[in-house]
Amino acid sequence: MAEAMLQLKPGPPEPFSREHLRQVLNSWHWAESLEHPVPFPGPLAGEDNLITWIDAVKMHAEAREIPRQQWANAILSWIPAAEGGKDGFRERLLRTMRAKRAEGEWERGRFWNWENFKDLFLKLCSSEVTKNHRAAAVGSAAALPLIGIPLLGAIGFTSTGVAGGSIAAGIQSAVYGGATGGVFSVLQSIGARAAFPAVWNLAAGAIGAGATAAATRNNTNNTIDAIMTSEETPLLSNKHDLIYERFSSRQKKFLVAIVSWGGLVAFFTSGTFVPSVPQIAKDLNSTGEVISYAVSIYILASSCGGLIGSKYSKFYGRRPSYLWCLPLMITGSFGVATARTVPQLMVWRFIQAMGASPGLSVGAGVIGDIYKLEERGAALGSYFGMGLLGLALAPTVGGVTAHYWSWRAIHYGLAAFAFGALFCIMFFFPETSHPGTRGIDEYKRSGKKHSSWRPVMLNPLSQLLMLRSPNILSVGFIGLLALLTDFTLMIPLPYTIVCPISQKSPTLSLILSSQGKRYGIENEALIGLCFIPLGIGNAIGAPLSGWISDKIVIKYKKQRGYWYPEDRLRACLFSCYLPITVLASGLITKYIPGTRGLVLNLICFFINGMGCDIAFTPCGAYVVDVLHENSAEVTAAVNALRSLTLAIAVAMLLPMINNYGHLFTNAIVSLISVSAVLLTILTITYGDAMRAWVDIGYSTAENN
Repeated sequence: MAEAMLQLKPGPPEPFSREHLRQVLNSWHWAESLEHPVPFPGPLAGEDNLITWIDAVKMHAEAREIPRQQWANAILSWIPAAEGGKDGFRERLLRTMRAKRAEGEWERGRFWNWENFKDLFLKLCSSEVTKNHRAAAVGSAAALPLIGIPLLGAIGFTSTGVAGGSIAAGIQSAVYGGATGGVFSVLQSIGARAAFPAVWNLAAGAIGAGATAAATRNNTNNTIDAIMTSEETPLLSNKHDLIYERFSSRQKKFLVAIVSWGGLVAFFTSGTFVPSVPQIAKDLNSTGEVISYAVSIYILASSCGGLIGSKYSKFYGRRPSYLWCLPLMITGSFGVATARTVPQLMVWRFIQAMGASPGLSVGAGVIGDIYKLEERGAALGSYFGMGLLGLALAPTVGGVTAHYWSWRAIHYGLAAFAFGALFCIMFFFPETSHPGTRGIDEYKRSGKKHSSWRPVMLNPLSQLLMLRSPNILSVGFIGLLALLTDFTLMIPLPYTIVCPISQKSPTLSLILSSQGKRYGIENEALIGLCFIPLGIGNAIGAPLSGWISDKIVIKYKKQRGYWYPEDRLRACLFSCYLPITVLASGLITKYIPGTRGLVLNLICFFINGMGCDIAFTPCGAYVVDVLHENSAEVTAAVNALRSLTLAIAVAMLLPMINNYGHLFTNAIVSLISVSAVLLTILTITYGDAMRAWVDIGYSTAENN
């Protein structure tokens, strides 16, 4: 029986992979200070103090379930590295460990034997003490007896003990408390015995030990630089890089996928509504014009929701913001699906938009949290690309669903889609905010009381003050004008072709008759397919532009020797052809009928979709770069500006097409979009001076 139990007894836990160990140690160093061991006391602190420190680190390592084979790595991570490439204690310890392994005294492999490591650690500390004793003794042996005893008596170390009210008594109370040790004990002993000759070397060694320990304590903050160390894993360069190593590359991609899902919820909620407007109007005994007010309500609510969600994500964290907003969106979707009157539809549409919209700004904040400057553009490109792909595909999905099922089915589907995102965030999404940077962390540090039954009251409109920055306002309009070219091509399709003439307003009948005859498309599902080239262009252009902008940042940073934020906007210039595609689409629509005209228009859609995101993505990454600590808030502020301005511009498109035709309307938009190119060039050239006009707390290379 005993033998069977021995066979069933589990062995030691499997060691972590290098990447996993790095993540565990990273999270440990960035945890609250209560979870840290006491700072490394220095190699001269004495064997008892060093053993106590080792045991404390080991206890914390066990609490974090670090396997015994890797406790040595945990010890090494809390020993500070020498500054400026000097040869410090940790460097000598590592060199000695490798030498022992090379000599065959330890087994070869990835892991250090714990007992052997402790013995070697203590022996090296002992040799450091001896070395410092000898060095100090040579310089102090002649001079110390002549001045030492009178000086010690003057500051309070007397033959009867520590004099009350003296300097020595103050030091004992403030620094050592009830217990004394190290330098203090030695000085107290000398003062009591008036006997320097017997303790010259010891005193000099103790003074050296105290100085070394003090210097080590002053450099404790630098221990984070040595967070992960072994003979196979290089040291991280600095604290700035470390914050972005909390998640592995695979985890980062998974987090981007989740926040992209949250962004798609917002874009699908917005885009699937328009194709179903005629069906909603008929079902609720209303008109298309009245139901179209829900579009304006959605834009207003999404602007407010984005500002609120981003503001609270800075205070409570990204994860709580998602967990509060998505249930609101799901509730609103069910409300829209079950609405029986127009007022009910408007109220629930407002709630639906409030819940869906924060995903756009908070998602950009998440990517700013986990990707460093030189990698951020590509990640944001993937994020924006997925979102704008959803914007282009949403009318297709909405048209097909409305045609074959009903407009109510669209919103039940949106609720299910949002629930999937909520499930992923609830079970697979960690908090990504940088440790200690949330508003609630500031509350805890300052000792402020936080109500447990209600959230802290914050002013979401305060984020709009960021728009007083010329740089932020400039890139906001650059992205706005790029999106306007997309909408100029998209809007006439669902409004002029999808619906039968009888369900259109008189102002749109003329457009419908000319376009319907030209392309001969009346089915909602088929017209929805016309948006696909635009969506594919968006999906390709965004990550491509993000990758290009990262390469440009790296290139110019290397050439200049410093980071110039506006370099990222150089990638926008690759979209300078947008005025041409918009104008070309207008010419094709007017002069080339039939299938050939439709195909050429779809080609224009694809090229314009790429160009739109080539301009849009670097602008989104730029605002995250220059206001990194407020990335979600500035993204929400820019989105609010863009949404409200686009709502006004889009409302003017259809009347212009009705009164002046496609070609004139597209020519005006083409001319306006030229200003975006000029604005980009001005911002790149004078970005530094523009930032100096209004300083709103821009980020630097050190905190980005």
